[in-house]
Amino acid sequence: MAKSGIEQCRDTVTRLKNNTAKSKEVVENKLEETRVMVQGLSVGKDVAEFYKKNAKVGFENMATESLPTLKVTETNSKGELENGNRPKIGYFYYTKDKSEFKEIEVSIMNISRGFYVAPLGKENDSGPKFQQIISGMIIEGMKPFIMYVSGKRLNPLWELGKELSPFIKSKESPVPMMAFKIILSSTQYKHEYGESHYINFNVSKNGEGNIQLITDMAKLGVIREGIDWMNESVASIIESTEVDKNTGNLIKNKTVSYEEVSNAFVDPNEGGQDVPF
Repeated sequence: MAKSGIEQCRDTVTRLKNNTAKSKEVVENKLEETRVMVQGLSVGKDVAEFYKKNAKVGFENMATESLPTLKVTETNSKGELENGNRPKIGYFYYTKDKSEFKEIEVSIMNISRGFYVAPLGKENDSGPKFQQIISGMIIEGMKPFIMYVSGKRLNPLWELGKELSPFIKSKESPVPMMAFKIILSSTQYKHEYGESHYINFNVSKNGEGNIQLITDMAKLGVIREGIDWMNESVASIIESTEVDKNTGNLIKNKTVSYEEVSNAFVDPNEGGQDVPF
């Protein structure tokens, strides 16, 4: 018996619904195959790739948040130890784990180019302050750090550079700066505002006066792997804080190349010329 027009119409509608459901299922399956999980969220692979490629865009100047600082505690310094006590004056304070050291053995990974920053506190009338940034590793525990060096603390740093230079530039058996064990300590001195501390940079030596080097390949590997990242972070700090030495205005559009963040020591009294080792 032939179907009525209404029944044929119903059959057509049912067939179309089935076909639509199958097509939708195929599309959903294909979409599922092109999706990945990112931080608990299902996103397309193209979106995930975009995230990965642009992860640091807009976040460059936040790099300082992830950089632990090593600094000498002065009378006006902030910070407290893990036990809640105040760090001792003249001791080195490590912000990451809130520990202190009278002296400490480190590897110096890099020393930034010199640059000027806006002065703080009592130094406001003195104009922009010249400084450099040391990036390094506390050898015991392999703890990374940065250290800001300015004023009277610069000369001992430059003297260290002169002492290491013959070894670094040796044609027969050169040694990279990162391989030297450097012992940091402090010495008190007086100035018009009170008392502060020099930082002493002493190359570790044995009883016979021979220089001691880091020879553990595992430690050297960790140090080397961290240098590029530290350089990038320090370059970001400089870019976001550097001011013109004459006007004190922030240099907002200055691009700091990684080549500029080198092991150059700069003398602020010589118009920014490199100090030869």
